[in-house]
Amino acid sequence: MAALKNRSVAIIVAAALAAAGGGAALITFNGAEGDAQFAQNDQNTADNPVPEESIDASLDGGDADIIPAGGDNNAVDEFSTDESKIDKGDITLDFSLGAFNDLKDVQLSDLVKKVERVPGVPEETKVWVATADIASAPGIETLYHVKGPLTCGSIGCDLIVIGESGGSRRILLETVGERVDAPEIDTLIINQGTSSESVWVFDGDKFVKT
Repeated sequence: MAALKNRSVAIIVAAALAAAGGGAALITFNGAEGDAQFAQNDQNTADNPVPEESIDASLDGGDADIIPAGGDNNAVDEFSTDESKIDKGDITLDFSLGAFNDLKDVQLSDLVKKVERVPGVPEETKVWVATADIASAPGIETLYHVKGPLTCGSIGCDLIVIGESGGSRRILLETVGERVDAPEIDTLIINQGTSSESVWVFDGDKFVKT
């Protein structure tokens, strides 16, 4: 989450520098961590130094327009092993890179067999894992987003939610998606804002599609 906050601050500061200094600002992001590189008109900046209070004001309360990259909002990109396209909803879903063996540990045998049937595919398959209280069932739920050649399709990749209570695990949801949002407890939205959007609600036993 810290990387996202730093990126937002970087965008606002760059906008403030460009507006106050009269120079153009080009913002590009490279690398998995989203490092920002700024190319500015150094001469205009030197001739028109930016007062510190102007930067402070833009950080404290100024409005910033962030324009997303172009593209069809109804299309889901080809599978990516990067977690960056997984949205965070109002309930924080902090995904981190796990291991393929995590799927074996929770006894997802069908999924494991599907991936292992082709040599080399397990090594190409990335498992992103998040834990959060997203359902009113006892305990904390674990989400597995499995991205690889055999687990991804036109609308995303395999997404599994596992619940754990009393030392036993059970599957609460199996679906496919590229994006997942948790706007409130007992509700998940898959691929929100696209033509493949679906809403799932926990009914006390599992997540069901509404």
